[in-house]
Amino acid sequence: AIASGVGKIALSLILGFYILFDFDKFTDSFIKLFPKKSRKEVKYLLEKLDESLYSFISGTLWLSLLLFIVSVIGFSIIGLNASVLVAFICVVTNLIPYIGPYMGAAVAGAIGFAQSSLIGILTLVFILITQTIDGNVLQPLVMSKKMNLSPITIILSLLIFEYMFGIIGMVIATPAVALLKIIYVFFDEKYDFFGYRERKEKEE
Repeated sequence: AIASGVGKIALSLILGFYILFDFDKFTDSFIKLFPKKSRKEVKYLLEKLDESLYSFISGTLWLSLLLFIVSVIGFSIIGLNASVLVAFICVVTNLIPYIGPYMGAAVAGAIGFAQSSLIGILTLVFILITQTIDGNVLQPLVMSKKMNLSPITIILSLLIFEYMFGIIGMVIATPAVALLKIIYVFFDEKYDFFGYRERKEKEE
């Protein structure tokens, strides 16, 4: 199952790179499917959606970099062997929802207990603390700024999407809600369904 999962991730990354190379052509072809009078608005909406996805990826990379630096420092203080390599493994596996952090903790814990019981215990305690802070504090705060969503909205979306779609739901929860918000604001500003435009004008 792990090998299959890693293979799917690798294939997705390869396909993603190919799509990025031809993204402009793909976007232009998609826009041409709409009537000429609507193409300008469709292009504007796609640009907003693209900015939101870029913010999500950027936020994820910043969190991963921060977690890597903190892990290297923490493992070095504890005295764990190959602290840089173990920190890198923890960061990569942390991108996998649910089982990812446990996979990284298992590798780090195994190396720690191979040295001594004390180092193994300290390693697991350190990972537990960093994962708690990362999942409950840093991710909601950073993603709320990058995606222009409140931390409460992100936490609720994770809970709802996890209940409805499982692990995959947690992966897509934050970007999906951000994209839905952009689409909602776009149509509400255009057709004034829910009075968003009027509230925005009053605030300004």
